[in-house]
Amino acid sequence: MGNLQELAELWGTMGLSRDEIDTRMNTVRTKISDITTEMVECDRENKMKIEEACNNYKKDIRVLWRKLKQAGEPEQLSSGLTLLEMLKTLKFQLTSLEEKRTQIMGEFRSLIDEERALASKLGFDAVFIDEDTIPEREDMQ
Repeated sequence: MGNLQELAELWGTMGLSRDEIDTRMNTVRTKISDITTEMVECDRENKMKIEEACNNYKKDIRVLWRKLKQAGEPEQLSSGLTLLEMLKTLKFQLTSLEEKRTQIMGEFRSLIDEERALASKLGFDAVFIDEDTIPEREDMQ
C-alpha cells in the first residue's frame, strides 16, 4: 500500500468527508510537486557546476600537457562515465601532471641554485632564467 492510499484510509477512518480527503490529497500532491520541482532545479544547477568543473579540468590538463611538452594528446575519457566519475578521473589526471611539473621544477631549481652559486664563486653574473617556465630535458643536462 502506498503512502497516499494509506493517508486516504486513515482520514476516512478518522471520519473525514470525501471532500475533505480530496482537499488534503490535493494539498499533498501540490507539496510533493513543489518539492520535486525545487529538487530538479537544484540538481540541474549541480549538474551544470560539475560539467563546468570538468571543462575547467580539461582546459587545465591541456595547458599543462603543452607546458610539459608531452607527446600526443591527454588521455581521453571513457564514454560511459558518469559526470562524477569523469570529474574524479580528470582531477586525478591533473594532479598527476602537477606532480610531474613539481618534480621537473624541483630538479630545475636545484640546477639554477648550483649555477648561481658557481657564478658567484667565479665572480660572474648568473644567467637570467625564467624559473616559472618548464625547461626542456636537454636544457637540464
